Amino acid sequence: MNNNLGYRILQSLGMIIISLALLIAGVALLFIQVPFWSLVYGLPAVFLGIMMTILTFNEVAKNRVAEIGEYHQIACRVCGKSTLAPYLIEKTVCVDCQYKMAQKLQIGILVAIAVLAIPLTFTLTQQVQVLYQSAHESKKPILCEIGEWNPQFCRCGVWENSHDVCQSGERERICGSILYCCQQAGNMITCKQPINSSTPPLLPK
Repeated sequence: MNNNLGYRILQSLGMIIISLALLIAGVALLFIQVPFWSLVYGLPAVFLGIMMTILTFNEVAKNRVAEIGEYHQIACRVCGKSTLAPYLIEKTVCVDCQYKMAQKLQIGILVAIAVLAIPLTFTLTQQVQVLYQSAHESKKPILCEIGEWNPQFCRCGVWENSHDVCQSGERERICGSILYCCQQAGNMITCKQPINSSTPPLLPK
């Protein structure tokens, strides 16, 4: 029968599947916490899934065509207005009240999304900055310096200044992917690993 709930749900089955798929996929992306991409794709998917679910619910609720012989008049539980309901139903909510409730639900969900979006946007911005900084640092070229070096393989490396592990007068240098502290005395530059470092020194080939 065209006016029962099962038929109305069947009519909107495609939208229900799409909205739930978007919602589940968005929650899954946020749950696995892939840096940057989880928020970029997960948050919009959750938002679209929620909005499409609400719209589909509204369509299912409004798609009601009653036949007088199968319905009777009863008072709405919210506003008390007389409304049509199937004979087996003794309590119901009229279409107008359902629409108002759906509107309030939409407003509440939008407010909740806005409240969640502020810290998530801040977190996303921080992740973008960290990724940009990491990419920028990873592109530092390996330069070979002139002069006498001890050990000699430290002549080619990358100067750093972000670890704060070297003593005063020493500079940080990455030699063969290992951090050294280098100090210059005349033409000789001597590099050694930090005192608190547990990484074995890289021997020259």
